[in-house]
Amino acid sequence: LFTYTKYTDNSFKLSKTIFSFQDLLEQVLEEHNSNIIKHGIKLEVQTYSSDIEFYGDPEHLVRVLHNLFDNLTLHTDGNKEAKLVLYNNPGNIVLELSNCAESLKNCDPEILFERMVRGDESRSQKKGSGLGLSICRKIVNLHDGTITAEMHDAMFLIRMKLPYKKTEQ
Repeated sequence: LFTYTKYTDNSFKLSKTIFSFQDLLEQVLEEHNSNIIKHGIKLEVQTYSSDIEFYGDPEHLVRVLHNLFDNLTLHTDGNKEAKLVLYNNPGNIVLELSNCAESLKNCDPEILFERMVRGDESRSQKKGSGLGLSICRKIVNLHDGTITAEMHDAMFLIRMKLPYKKTEQ
């Protein structure tokens, strides 16, 4: 709750620097890989991103990625296949993470970004504070980006778009 409150404080400032978002993603994914495997999740990773230098706060974007991978292991059920796609869109870097989430099937995905919401709690014994996605949204918004969620049958998709700064040639 302290972390969530910190991001809602108007005086909070990011410490932005230029870095490779793809390298950051690969580093965080490596940290979560054994937990993903332990949960029996088969994560397909596709990157269609050129090495774009990103201007943002890596410390706080790491928190977003950790939260997304934590949610992946907590809420992948049924079909244990998941997909991570990173690509460039004009002016944006886009990350999409999708997985089968039967326990979220009847949940409005937009409500998952509200504080203290943990999906369909009557169908889930999963742990978590219900703050992860709301923290993700606050951090992404501080980077002038967007993060959204969609449900298609039992497939849950998170899409994060972050504006990038190209390296000067």
